[in-house]
Amino acid sequence: MKIIAIQDIIDCNQMLKEKELAFKLHIRDACGKQSFWIEPLGNESGELQYKDMYQALDAFFGERGCKISYSEDKINFWVG
Repeated sequence: MKIIAIQDIIDCNQMLKEKELAFKLHIRDACGKQSFWIEPLGNESGELQYKDMYQALDAFFGERGCKISYSEDKINFWVG
């Protein structure tokens, strides 16, 4: 299992900011695996913003050799 470092989360949040996507990524450390949650920032995060954010996250973690598994609400996810 690949471990995502705190610096990766900082870099990911910077990437989201540069792409003007109003979201912030947070990490939780759970027994056995890391989990993450996405915080929408502000009220202007429309459907298109979410679509662009999911694509950006998939690409960001894909470049690090990880695939994202989202929860049903797509606000929480895990990497593998």
